[in-house]
Amino acid sequence: MDRVRAGAWLLDLGEGMQPLPEMLATWDYATDLQLERTVEVDLGLIREEAYLPESVPLALGVLWASDNHLRGAGSIARLEAGEPTTSITLEFVLEGWDLGETLTLDTELFLPDDLGESGAPSAFRAGSRLWSQRKKVRLQGNAPRFPLALVDPVRFGFGEQTPWFLEIRPELDTPTLGGLHMLINENNPVVRAAVESSQGRPESDPIMSMLFYDAGRTLLEFALEQDDGSQGYEEETVGHAMEALITRVFPGRSPAQIRDRRKSDPAGFAAEVATALGLLADVST
Repeated sequence: MDRVRAGAWLLDLGEGMQPLPEMLATWDYATDLQLERTVEVDLGLIREEAYLPESVPLALGVLWASDNHLRGAGSIARLEAGEPTTSITLEFVLEGWDLGETLTLDTELFLPDDLGESGAPSAFRAGSRLWSQRKKVRLQGNAPRFPLALVDPVRFGFGEQTPWFLEIRPELDTPTLGGLHMLINENNPVVRAAVESSQGRPESDPIMSMLFYDAGRTLLEFALEQDDGSQGYEEETVGHAMEALITRVFPGRSPAQIRDRRKSDPAGFAAEVATALGLLADVST
């Protein structure tokens, strides 16, 4: 066998372990990721190639990183001398609060201890890497960057055919996760299947694109009804999300200028918003 044989990354989002896809289209900050991977290591061959005595322990672990957010060790297993081949399953949970738009998982085999005057030419310091493999996952595909929930729209005063609606708390200094909620009609099987699919499906792409667009358009309309003056909102608040959206859709223009554009040319305004929010732009035929 090869010196290291690594199995596929697996993910559990409540439906049992499944292969980790390249993109989690419906992930949001309220969703934790439960991950696992089984790795088979030929310890004898590894030690032979690195000129390490059989008594030297090794370690197998996962380091994770997400954009400019937190990073750390997901799971570490110490491999003592013993059987020439060892199979290890690495299991850990990443909290959604710590993640961003992308997730990088580095599986590494390394020396856990400093060998000092060992005389080993290829590896002797603690942390020396003997093997590594990287996996990148894109989070926040076409999904809004705030929590989704399945509800009965009638209870909120909407018609029973309403596919979804964005709930916005008026306090702009409220954290985004508590102030913005995309509420999905639990009785709409098509929309529900699209937002619940962790794998992402081509037939769901138009729905998710329209959902993302409608959330952005609703938040933009809400933002334009607020005062012009910026309050200097902290990151991860409703106000900060609102100001960032205005800047993204209408860079270099003030809220007053945007309102004038909406009033004087509503059709052109709507088209500009749809284009900036990528409505159906990435949907394949």
